[in-house]
Amino acid sequence: MASTLFSPSLGLAGLTGLMGAAIALSPTLLWPTPVAAQAAAQAPAAGPTGCRITLAQIGVYPEPNLTSDAVGILAKEVTVILGAGSGEGWARIVAPQAGWVQGQFLRGDRTTPCPPGQGSAAANLPSPTIPSPTGNRMPAPRPTPTAGGAIGENGSISRAVCAVLPEAGLIVRDQPSLEGSRVIGSIRPGNYTFQFTQRRASSPDVQGLRQWVYITAPAKGWVSTGFGAEGGNLQGEGCL
Repeated sequence: MASTLFSPSLGLAGLTGLMGAAIALSPTLLWPTPVAAQAAAQAPAAGPTGCRITLAQIGVYPEPNLTSDAVGILAKEVTVILGAGSGEGWARIVAPQAGWVQGQFLRGDRTTPCPPGQGSAAANLPSPTIPSPTGNRMPAPRPTPTAGGAIGENGSISRAVCAVLPEAGLIVRDQPSLEGSRVIGSIRPGNYTFQFTQRRASSPDVQGLRQWVYITAPAKGWVSTGFGAEGGNLQGEGCL
């Protein structure tokens, strides 16, 4: 075979034809494709799919790390729909709220049932860009508080980092009253970034006038700051 391939009688045209045939049959034998190989190596690993159930009340974050501010809270035993992509120790969800949650607080597998009609919702979403590990990177500095400790937003929203003091947590209601209102969530003890609106109210209580404020983060609804100007349920500058 070697004598045939390199025989002078074959001629330049014949040799060119044999080379073309070899390339057509297997182009990677002669020229590797490093660009394609590199792209394949950098493709994000597919994360788990389907639905999972929360093991406890957990926070929802815009990025897969705890240095970002929580954008919401999910109660225990809530079914979440997973999105495309994953981070180390984190799972991306698309419902009931989009964001990232810690995977250790989810249970279930591919057989976990999803809400009716929503099981394939994650399949139509593009894979997200996963941020690089934060390592020793310091969190971005917070804006300088204005007088009173709150940061004005659009003239109607103020933001402050507050500690939830009650051991039972802070109850979130649909109305600023204990009577006739519906509990729509709760915020466990700890530090959170609160977004306060200008909607405030008070309701009579055996201990005095209970003060209420409508918040949009880390949950949406009415919460009681306590009684009088001193409050008692939240602690921090700009948290009353």
